[in-house]
Amino acid sequence: MNVTRFESLGDNCEFGFVLRTYGVKRGGLFRWALTTVPVLCNTLGAKVDKFYRLENLEPSNPRMLRDKATGLRFHSEMIKDSAFVENYFQIYQDEIKKIHYLYSQFQMRLADPACILVYKDNRNPDADKIQKLADTIKADGKAKLLYVTRQADIPPGEVRAKGGNLYYGKIDRLAEYSTAQDFSKRVWGQVLENADKMIPHH
Repeated sequence: MNVTRFESLGDNCEFGFVLRTYGVKRGGLFRWALTTVPVLCNTLGAKVDKFYRLENLEPSNPRMLRDKATGLRFHSEMIKDSAFVENYFQIYQDEIKKIHYLYSQFQMRLADPACILVYKDNRNPDADKIQKLADTIKADGKAKLLYVTRQADIPPGEVRAKGGNLYYGKIDRLAEYSTAQDFSKRVWGQVLENADKMIPHH
């Protein structure tokens, strides 16, 4: 299995932990971020100079901040106890460089027809929302979308083509948001192996 084909779109850190078990150390724009389908659709069309601007950042929870322009939420050293730390501006100078690098790397992944963008969501969004995300990806690039869900009418571990650039993978369970590292390792592995075999590189 070529695990380097896979890139996380969220909705939380679960798939980031899955990639870690396969030795994937590469960061990703969404690997440790919190997302929803509307947030992803907003972000895919965002210009880099409008992304992660300091004036658009606000505390989101004790350890994260929110980019008001896109709705994305990130872990940040600028935030402690739901407030900006005293030297947040200096920290921002380093973080914006990292974010812009990850943004540019994601744009290359988005344009790669071999890349498989993986999205899961414990809230089970409607099929039309997942299709909208697939359509947004197709409009901006050539990557494929693999939506991993408990609701697909297929056996756990299987992957099915839904048409165009959209594929569904069946998972037996998704980790709770508070324990994202407690994922279904065996079935996630089956989903990835089947996706790698089924989803074309072109």
